[in-house]
Amino acid sequence: MVLRFDNDKNAILSPKDMVEKVDNMPETIVAFFDSKILDYFLKEYKSEQIASTSIKRLPVYKININGKDVAVFLTGIGAPLCVALCEELCYMGIKNILMFGACGVLTDIKEASIILPTSAVRDEGTSFHYAEPSDEIKLNEKYVNRLIQLCKDSSVDFITGKTWSNDAFYRETKGKIIEMQNRGCICVEMECSAMTAFANFRGVNFAQFFYAADSLAKEDWDVRILQDSKMNGEERALALALDWASKLF
Repeated sequence: MVLRFDNDKNAILSPKDMVEKVDNMPETIVAFFDSKILDYFLKEYKSEQIASTSIKRLPVYKININGKDVAVFLTGIGAPLCVALCEELCYMGIKNILMFGACGVLTDIKEASIILPTSAVRDEGTSFHYAEPSDEIKLNEKYVNRLIQLCKDSSVDFITGKTWSNDAFYRETKGKIIEMQNRGCICVEMECSAMTAFANFRGVNFAQFFYAADSLAKEDWDVRILQDSKMNGEERALALALDWASKLF
């Protein structure tokens, strides 16, 4: 069934049945996955809540960065929830999404390194409801190139490469990891391929970057900074995302 793509943009249930459009909603949103980043954001930045989603009643905040209003949102982990929430956000008025989060690395990449994905292996199910079947999907080259330039402008070291979007993290077997390494993947996460397919399908501008957390590059899993309750580069990633969101789109 998952290989039978239906390109009808209308569905029986849609975001308009669940949420309302938001007056003066910023066109651009920064979305991330870690609750401690949201706690830090609310403590360190002046913002206001402007909306909430119907799913899980998650709040949407607004902040002014470089003279531009930008929305900020703690999204859900995993492709199905993340895409469903972004469906609601885009119905509210969002047109541009900059997403960032932790990823596991499949090569020798230092902790907290910035990674810009250029394409994603579609090892999740959600993307197949938004795009014709394929093994991989390319991110929007225009925004990849703009992120590259923003990294250079900010003197930020970065790595570009292919990511493996896998929504079953307890099934990251050694055989699969070797296969993905052989296919050129440098990291693994859960949402990038689905978000790219969603954005293409809905006509939304989408860009994403990761910061390197745990490592699956060797025989045993190395948790590194993944489960640390302290901030380990997330403040920097948030500051970069907020600045870049005001300039990217």
